[in-house]
Amino acid sequence: MSDVPHDQGSTPGSSAPVQGADGQWRSADGTWLWSGGQWVANPPTPPPPAVPAAPATPTPPAVPAAPATPTPPAIPAAPAYQPVRPPTAPTSGNRFDWFVRHKVWTAIGAIVILIAIISSATSGGGSKKNAASTTGVTQPTTSTGSNTEPTQPQSPVDRVRSALGSSVHSDLAVGDSKVRSVSRGGKLLTIILSTPEGGFQGPSSDDADGLTSAALAKAYLAGWNGPAFVEFEGGLASRATGQDLPNAEAFAYRMGGGVAKQINWSDDNALFSIDWSIYRIFCHPAFKGCT
Repeated sequence: MSDVPHDQGSTPGSSAPVQGADGQWRSADGTWLWSGGQWVANPPTPPPPAVPAAPATPTPPAVPAAPATPTPPAIPAAPAYQPVRPPTAPTSGNRFDWFVRHKVWTAIGAIVILIAIISSATSGGGSKKNAASTTGVTQPTTSTGSNTEPTQPQSPVDRVRSALGSSVHSDLAVGDSKVRSVSRGGKLLTIILSTPEGGFQGPSSDDADGLTSAALAKAYLAGWNGPAFVEFEGGLASRATGQDLPNAEAFAYRMGGGVAKQINWSDDNALFSIDWSIYRIFCHPAFKGCT
């Protein structure tokens, strides 16, 4: 069997065979292959396998824009205040003098009352029946021909209001405070007082401390047994207009019901030794002792 076509002139489809790079003889048109003894159909060369396309890179999701930061609301400027008069506070020596003066006047009053009782007992007359009728408490009754109703007992707030009266005085303060209102909200007693005038240079935190102790003593001795709130209003003027601010808060105090039960409100010495700034929850910086 010959490797070279023996009849090169008679190859099908061509006049001359062509040797390929693989050493095989083929017709010039590539349709016939010399197998060594005869021409056979040349099988078509299979196309190279298709290279798979690279997967498309996924588009990253869009990042949402950050929300705009809201503009914070403008903070209103605090109203300007100024004291009616420059504040001051009594010295510790004056405070001690007030305490001594209070004790002296209390002793003098007790002596006067004792002398009056002795004088009444030695010079008074009448039977024991008359004496009992003048000193006893008469209960309201329903009389014949009229429908007189018994007097209703006072509420705790009414008793406190009666005990405070129209103003509060303390030997530890310069000037009195007018009682503006006495009210109750739930278990809390609220006492609103006017800011005292104070000394030559105006009121101070010491004045407010002394008046607070006096007001709370009257409230708890009148039967109140819960928490209490004392507020002083007024004593300030606007720096912008110079007008008085009668309702501006000057001082505020808070007394808890549990602590109040531990204080002997009838003992002046005990009340004098208490540091009332412990219960002070607000003190306007325009007054001395608040800064």
